[in-house]
Amino acid sequence: MLDISRIRGMLNFKKVEPVDLELALNSAIQSFVIGTRRLWTRQEDYVEDIYIDPDGPFINTIWFKLYPIETISLVEWSYGETVTDATTVDTDNYNVILERGKVIRESGFNYPFVRATITGGYTNDQMWSLFPDIISAIITEIKYSLKREDDANIIVNSQGFEGGSTSLKHDLHHPKFIAAMRRYRRLI
Repeated sequence: MLDISRIRGMLNFKKVEPVDLELALNSAIQSFVIGTRRLWTRQEDYVEDIYIDPDGPFINTIWFKLYPIETISLVEWSYGETVTDATTVDTDNYNVILERGKVIRESGFNYPFVRATITGGYTNDQMWSLFPDIISAIITEIKYSLKREDDANIIVNSQGFEGGSTSLKHDLHHPKFIAAMRRYRRLI
């Protein structure tokens, strides 16, 4: 998703070991992927399996984690079969909303198991040019993570009561990072 050398140049941590920086970057990216419920990094032949409950409501739309989609192929199969027995879904039988990772098949899906093979996502350069706010939030999160390892707790609030007290908080993520995850979170 992001080039570690480019990020290192933006940080003011001269004493940070490359391994620690890479761990902090990978942790921030993984948290962002989980928090947004989608995949961002460009991948080829990414496979996503979907189960459609045949006793559940009629399903004619599937949302995939990896998008924007460049190419997609779908196969479907039934109970007692394996993916090697799968039937290829004719591309004339469904519509793809590439930029949203959405496939619509008006007639619904015929079998409970659907496998998509997708090429899509964003390259490193696309991430830097299209999503500077995400880059900024990830860099802020890396700084926060590395600083948090130095400080056992971060003082958030200090109030005096009869005996006096200090409220300490050790937040998992920086508020700017949380806001970015919320802004880009996939709701489906």
